[in-house]
Amino acid sequence: MRSREIEVVLAARLYRAGLAKALIEAAFTASIINNTSFIDELYASTCGDDGLVGQCIADVVGVAFEEVPRSTTIVLRGGLNLSILPRARIATVLTRDNYALIYIAPTINDIAVIKRDLSERDDLVTRLRVTTPSGVRELLRSGHEKLLVNEASRMVEDTHQEYSAKIVLTGQQGVLLGVLATCFLLLTFHNARLTWQGLHVILSLFFLSCVTLRLAACRSLSSDSLSPLLEIRPDELPVYTVMVALYQEADIVPQLVKAMLGLNWPRSKLQVLFLCEADDEATLAALKREEMPQCFDVLPISGSGPRTKPKALNYGLLLSKGAFVVIYDAEDRPHPDQLLEAFQRFQSADEKLGCLQAPLKVANAHESMIARMFAFEYAAHFRSFLPWLAHHGLVLPLGGTSNHFRYDCLRAAGGWDPHNVTEDAELGTRLARLGYRIEMISRPTLEDAPTEIDI
Repeated sequence: MRSREIEVVLAARLYRAGLAKALIEAAFTASIINNTSFIDELYASTCGDDGLVGQCIADVVGVAFEEVPRSTTIVLRGGLNLSILPRARIATVLTRDNYALIYIAPTINDIAVIKRDLSERDDLVTRLRVTTPSGVRELLRSGHEKLLVNEASRMVEDTHQEYSAKIVLTGQQGVLLGVLATCFLLLTFHNARLTWQGLHVILSLFFLSCVTLRLAACRSLSSDSLSPLLEIRPDELPVYTVMVALYQEADIVPQLVKAMLGLNWPRSKLQVLFLCEADDEATLAALKREEMPQCFDVLPISGSGPRTKPKALNYGLLLSKGAFVVIYDAEDRPHPDQLLEAFQRFQSADEKLGCLQAPLKVANAHESMIARMFAFEYAAHFRSFLPWLAHHGLVLPLGGTSNHFRYDCLRAAGGWDPHNVTEDAELGTRLARLGYRIEMISRPTLEDAPTEIDI
């Protein structure tokens, strides 16, 4: 059977199974407009009906549908390459009886091949199981959990060991620090008053230079207007990965999911990864209660290694399939068109543009004096200081959220440093040292500032 014929047969089977005709027609239309697969569009548009879609695909293929079991052992073929995991649609497992089963989330082309080979391979009928794409991804992720965590903890060490915060001081830095400490002690012993006065002058000049730098940046305050967007066809858009690291954020999960659903990007080309600690049961339960499309994955991360946000982001990066990656915090509400603006900026620039920082904006400045102070500081930082640094080609200390990256650039830089507690600013510095530029975009991300002081 040809691909189009299989799509028609699958559509008829879905309709008979009770899936709304409007959803089926919308998936057909979206697959043409977005230049994507009819099956991918089905999964992207049917929240909560993944099992129904999978069952109908299995009926068309002529094999059984089965949810992926939790207790299995993955059979690895050949050398292990973690880079294949994000796009994998097939996994071979061993049951407790040491019986090999093949779980597959087939594409239209896969269905044609399977139907052709099924009559010649009787063993294939008993061993093959159709499941959902999220089922295959979860099976592969959980089966490679230790390897993924280990790789996430070592990415900077393996690519740029000299930049890793795991090594507190290099030999040369240790010698220099020792020499400076010795000189300071000798000077203090010789003339303590003069030494402390000199230190006071040096630190005061340093502080004054920081203030002067910010005052200079205030002269180039950027406007609050949004940059115009060019018309772009959906079929020209690549896959975009959104990563959100959460910890004890159960209360804000509904708002977060709503914000991610509001992003103006084809759902079939969007990958949203919610990165949670495996023992954060409240947040995991809150995410499980939300009705989300197949492109939204909840990833519980093992607590081995450093329990830090950068390690969680590296873990997500290993499972990312997008050409571009953006990170948000749990309380963020990004502008719906922020991904479109970032993509167009990347497309119009050379490959040395490695990262784009979106401005953060306080949404509740009217609620209290504390919130207004936060709003003032955010405005000064994201509408004045950072744009000034970007305009002059200087190093940008990234804000820790709403950072858009080229995937290849981020992997080449080694991702985030899991041993660094200021991983955002450090990554901005590392990108600059590796020759990449960081610039600003105009569409903001809204956040709520604290409204009172907790004592």
